[in-house]
Amino acid sequence: MKFDLRLRKRTVWLMGSILLLGILWVLGAYWYGWNLNPKLMDGSLNSQRGLLQFTNGSRSKPKPDDLLIYDSSLFNRYGHVAIVSSVLDTDAEIVQQNPGPFGSSRKRLVIRHEGEVWRYEDKRILGWLRKK
Repeated sequence: MKFDLRLRKRTVWLMGSILLLGILWVLGAYWYGWNLNPKLMDGSLNSQRGLLQFTNGSRSKPKPDDLLIYDSSLFNRYGHVAIVSSVLDTDAEIVQQNPGPFGSSRKRLVIRHEGEVWRYEDKRILGWLRKK
């Protein structure tokens, strides 16, 4: 019984932390824009963000807590930001806010290991950002 209660408390704390982090990142995206710097090499420090920047097609495998950056679309001219919550060799799970009327706050994305690079199958994904 005690273990179950601790697990519930930890889950609530984790979800609250993810939600707060998501709100802060979305506000940052709104104020500053999340365009990845196309002049930077894969894995380089993006000094505007204070984060390491990886392109979709990176030598670095995505990791939990990476920020996934989506390009703009017909229905979302600002793009989108999601947080990677888990990564396997074939897919990754993300958590996101405002996924649209038919989207889910949790989603699994297919990733492929092609030669020496890791690539999300979704073509709208530009890359990801990671804390140093």
